[in-house]
Amino acid sequence: MLSNVISKPIRKLTKFTKKVTKGDLDLQFIVESNDEVGQLGEGLNYMILNIKQLLNQILHEQKQKRSYELKLIQSQIKPHFLYNTLELISSLSKLNRTGDVIKTSESLSTFYRIALSKGSDVISIKKELQNVLSYLDIVKTLYIDIIDYEINVTTDVYEYQIMKLTIQPIVENAIYHGIKPLNRKGMIRVDGFIEDGLLKIKVIDNGAGMTQETINNILDGKYEAMNKSFGLKSVDSRIKLYYGDAYGIDIKSSSDYGTV
Repeated sequence: MLSNVISKPIRKLTKFTKKVTKGDLDLQFIVESNDEVGQLGEGLNYMILNIKQLLNQILHEQKQKRSYELKLIQSQIKPHFLYNTLELISSLSKLNRTGDVIKTSESLSTFYRIALSKGSDVISIKKELQNVLSYLDIVKTLYIDIIDYEINVTTDVYEYQIMKLTIQPIVENAIYHGIKPLNRKGMIRVDGFIEDGLLKIKVIDNGAGMTQETINNILDGKYEAMNKSFGLKSVDSRIKLYYGDAYGIDIKSSSDYGTV
């Protein structure tokens, strides 16, 4: 009888644990005593609850990541950008500018290939910069009198990993919301370096700039909700999802003096 009194709760706890290890997290151990077995049961119930909460959190974050990534990829396959580039290739071909036709076609191919990246979320900074360069080459050919650009990224950061479509949407915003509203040629510069153990990427333009209120609305997602500023909030949210709230996009700007 004494042996049975001791072994029965242990067998019950063992049977319960086996069910949990098979993935059944909807169970709860019924604690019938305050002894060591009862304390183990309470600890196991607490652990199961924590695991369920963590799994739900991971599932929610994965859904958010997929949602942001889908938004970004959909934005890259914009009909007007594709149509404009194809019309540009057609026009260059009619002018017998064979070299420009080849260059623009290759840039378009590289742009979409890296944007899709065979479903990968994370790529090297080198590849992300190739995506940016392909995009800038096309835009500069489309708007030859509007934009110039420089890429000043140190080679020691090339092999670090970054979420795809992190830099390009920011460059695109700099062009369409910073440079194009001006009646003069603008400059886009992309800097990349390691500082204090952090990877820093800067996209700098000398365009129209913006007020602090506009910056706040962008980072709060208000402009994106109204389709006025695509991409920046999505990029910021993706960075925070992957690396934490301490990271993300920081915007400094003033009207008529450009944006960083």
